Amino acid sequence: MIDGARNALVGYLYQLLGTASIKVREVASGDDGWADLTAQIGDGAVRCEEFGQDATLRPLGLPNQGVVAIQFKYSATARNVIERRELINILLDLDRSRREATTDGVIINRYVLITNQSLDANAEELVNAGKKSLEPPRALRLRPTTNAGVPVAETASRLSAYGGDVDAAAKACHAVLQALDPLTNVTFEEDLHRLRQFAARYGVLDCEWEGRVNSLVGALVRETVGRRVVEITREWLKRHLVGDPQAANLHFGSKHHPHISTLCRTHLDKRVRAQHRIPSGCYVLRGMEESIRDQIASHPVVFVYGDGGCGKSLAVAEYLRSVCERQLVWSELATSATEPAIVQGINRVRLPGSPGGGSDHSLFDLRARLNVANRDGRPMWTIDLDGVDEAPGNRAEIRHLINECWAEGNVERSPASLLVTCRSPAAGDRAKGQLVSDWIGTPEPDLVQGVGFVYVPEFIDQHLAQAAILLNGLPEQRIINSLDPNFGSWSRQLPDTETISDEIIQALRHPVVWGGYASLSEAGREGVLAGDPTSLATLAEQLLTRFLLRCHARRMWSDELMVEKGLTAAARSITVAPPYSIEDWEQGCEPFLGAAEARSLYSEALSYGLVRRDAVANWRWGHRFVVDYMATRSNARS
Repeated sequence: MIDGARNALVGYLYQLLGTASIKVREVASGDDGWADLTAQIGDGAVRCEEFGQDATLRPLGLPNQGVVAIQFKYSATARNVIERRELINILLDLDRSRREATTDGVIINRYVLITNQSLDANAEELVNAGKKSLEPPRALRLRPTTNAGVPVAETASRLSAYGGDVDAAAKACHAVLQALDPLTNVTFEEDLHRLRQFAARYGVLDCEWEGRVNSLVGALVRETVGRRVVEITREWLKRHLVGDPQAANLHFGSKHHPHISTLCRTHLDKRVRAQHRIPSGCYVLRGMEESIRDQIASHPVVFVYGDGGCGKSLAVAEYLRSVCERQLVWSELATSATEPAIVQGINRVRLPGSPGGGSDHSLFDLRARLNVANRDGRPMWTIDLDGVDEAPGNRAEIRHLINECWAEGNVERSPASLLVTCRSPAAGDRAKGQLVSDWIGTPEPDLVQGVGFVYVPEFIDQHLAQAAILLNGLPEQRIINSLDPNFGSWSRQLPDTETISDEIIQALRHPVVWGGYASLSEAGREGVLAGDPTSLATLAEQLLTRFLLRCHARRMWSDELMVEKGLTAAARSITVAPPYSIEDWEQGCEPFLGAAEARSLYSEALSYGLVRRDAVANWRWGHRFVVDYMATRSNARS
């Protein structure tokens, strides 16, 4: 049977319908009377009020075979017992259901009696005798008349279905008895507790539980009255207990699908694919995962910073991928990051069939649902806030999110762990102080606790060598030889070629450039290393195209063509030795861009690594070969 339905049915069908108020109490887990039954049946669905019985259990693979008829006997009176006469009535009722099902082409071959009562001695004796004997026990033969020869009306009514034949009725009852599993002294409170655990798995809070159960009971009553047969599946339970039949499982120790970890991983992968185009197999892991893991273990907020295009976002994405099976992860661009937007985004994933997206409005609301689904330990919930320095129009909302998650350094008071990616605002250790000053709301920045930092550099020699080994071509052997001729062992002899210029090696240290280089053919890569103008122009065109697509996706310019023309104009006009000022940039972009648009383009170029900041107000070009290409290409497309 589908998970949750077996215990839920027992818990609510009688106890909930027969009581005015619901009180859930903790009870010790005992023997599960359904365990053997469901182990033999396998996955299936429960249908209420089918064929005159309280429920039937249908296997999924064979919907019309191997059906189990289930009858409940609930007594609100303590120490009530089921006597032999009542047991015979139950057997007759079950056989009537068998005959009714047969007319519909359904085979019932097992019967279950579930009760919080016990069988009295005579009933117990009848069950034991019936299961052992090949012939119907005498107790199953109904007396059609009294000792005085007066017909018994009740017996006549029972025998009418068998043409008044006592032996036929006894034989039918015996067949049912031999296939009957009487589950007595069932603790309905324990089954209700299991239903509570089922609801908790999907984030139903303690304060919501009673109302959700009332809704569930109301739905059962309405559907039973309206359709007579109600099919209970996991989706049916989730619709009435959680509010969405497609609700995601929030318990990280349980793999019932759909699971929130899988859905959030899909969301993360889509965003990474939209933002980055790294060729398969050439992304170099640089130990950033370990650094991030160490910092976030003890800090509610961790800044992941570095120069533009150095791989910060990808490093965070790789970390999130490594932990998404154990915690909820969510990645949000800073341009769209607000607390309501993040909550709504997660609710759309958690409750895809609920148009309103649930009743949560804050990060604390979502943390409460994660906590109730994972009572065995507080699950970490990590949000990636990507590119906070690229969203000046959203600065107030970003500061609110950062400070709410920082919670003045108190991990327990923080609603979620927060990874903040941004460009380095200053050189060296000054960057940490500047980040705290820019984003943390405190009068004493020097005394701030609970903030972690991870610096992501460009490739060092070891990283560039690792990337070259992953690509594994003859040009990459040249790169390795230029870094360290003794690094690694190669079976191929290299032809005599010129050494690679320091300018090219330095450009390849930039992960954005390396990603473009890795996508070229081997001949094209060889040409880049040799400084061939055509190969360098191909690489530059690829990088520039990707950069312009990124700019267009931001939608910060009224005329996309003017962005390309302004960038080309800046490359042609700024030819003196660096450093340059922001005024030089603005003048270089004229007449295609105004001052505000030119500054926005400058910010994008910084984030992509096309320009590099020397100081707060000074900059230089990031890659000379890209600038040369922009300056010599024909004027931007018209």
